[in-house]
Amino acid sequence: MVRREDIMIFVMSSFVVYFVSFLILLSIFLSETYHFIVEGNKIIIKRTISDKFKYEFTLSDKNIILGISNGSIVGNLIIIYSDKLLFKFLTTTKNVKIIQTKILNMGYRNGGMYKVCKTCGSINELDVNACDICGSRNLATYNLLWLD
Repeated sequence: MVRREDIMIFVMSSFVVYFVSFLILLSIFLSETYHFIVEGNKIIIKRTISDKFKYEFTLSDKNIILGISNGSIVGNLIIIYSDKLLFKFLTTTKNVKIIQTKILNMGYRNGGMYKVCKTCGSINELDVNACDICGSRNLATYNLLWLD
């Protein structure tokens, strides 16, 4: 025979453990979530939780290359600066298209489709299977935008 008080202690302790786990996972998710803002001639990247992390790029800088990949629901946006992969954003396809039209209106041109190494950020031709710089096979296809 099981006493009623014993079951309630088990249920309550299980609930507390799951709730604390949920809060920890939520804080980890929010700490890795960024705001991508295009204001005037700048791209501003901020963390969602803290305002201490703030990174700014000027769009007139010729070292910046933006990569765009559209999927059916989710699209990717990457920022490469001087052949180094700095940021990779995951967003909806609708937002990627909005960002692409804003960037193209600011003087960037469509550079074509290339494979970008996810490890080192180098830009490779479409027909390669491994990165030319580091040899990694972790490549993704992006439509690159840059200034002339």
